[in-house]
Amino acid sequence: MVNAKSTYPIDGKDQAFNGARELAQILSTSATVQKCFSTQWLRYAFKRKDVAGDGPSIEAIASAFSKSGNNIKDLLAGVAASRSFRYRAPAQGEILQ
Repeated sequence: MVNAKSTYPIDGKDQAFNGARELAQILSTSATVQKCFSTQWLRYAFKRKDVAGDGPSIEAIASAFSKSGNNIKDLLAGVAASRSFRYRAPAQGEILQ
């Protein structure tokens, strides 16, 4: 038998959970996790690490993602609509047409 009960610090406080479903529920409402998820999608879209100038875009994307109830479509639309994405410099080797 597996004991799936644990406690982990999330968003500055210890969160108790019993199993993957409870942990997933806690993580889905975490501002830290939502910002991290938004950051990773922005990095994927840009094919680069985020830079200091991307901070406001990441915050806006994470906020919109949270307000939409964590809808992935809204997250992706937020990435595409972000100032960092719309005004980004081409990546090395990227061809503009």
